[in-house]
Amino acid sequence: MQILGQALHEFKQQLDNKSLKFHLKTGFKTLDYFAGGYYRGEMTVVAGRPGMGVTSFLLESAINMVKNHGYRGAYISVDHNEQLIQAKLMSILTNVPVKNLLDENLKKETLKKITLTDDQLSLPLYVHAQTNRMLEELMNEIMVLHSQHPLDFVMVDTVQNIILTERNHFCSQFDHFNEMLLHLTTFFREQDIALI
Repeated sequence: MQILGQALHEFKQQLDNKSLKFHLKTGFKTLDYFAGGYYRGEMTVVAGRPGMGVTSFLLESAINMVKNHGYRGAYISVDHNEQLIQAKLMSILTNVPVKNLLDENLKKETLKKITLTDDQLSLPLYVHAQTNRMLEELMNEIMVLHSQHPLDFVMVDTVQNIILTERNHFCSQFDHFNEMLLHLTTFFREQDIALI
């Protein structure tokens, strides 16, 4: 345990040396200014009621982070199907509304607007959508990704849909969720990856 003065002195030295690599900028100026962005080894919960735009916010944040700040990341959805996630990403990158992209009578004018550059196609963002994910399977996937290309952040949408193990019938849903969060936060802290 350190005394306050010593701890603050060490922190000041890290600031002076610009060696603090703890926080990740989101690309949202207000969030970065007031909250400092996301933090390596920490879990940040982004929550909202269904249909309030949490998935779109996370995807836009992920695109900002890899495109504008050079971070490497993964967006893993255990809540939505892959086609919807792809449509939302395409919408962010092309400014074509999602509803237009998913319209079965897609207009030729809309198709002409859908052009992606090589830079956009090579953004270091891994995207995967699959429902009914087991926690161990998810953590193994992240470990493989991290060993191939070190990750700065992982976004999991929606954490409460991850399956820990076969649930004990004597264990409440709340206890099950807390145990799963404990596993996740410990894992991401050990890997020094921001969990969002």
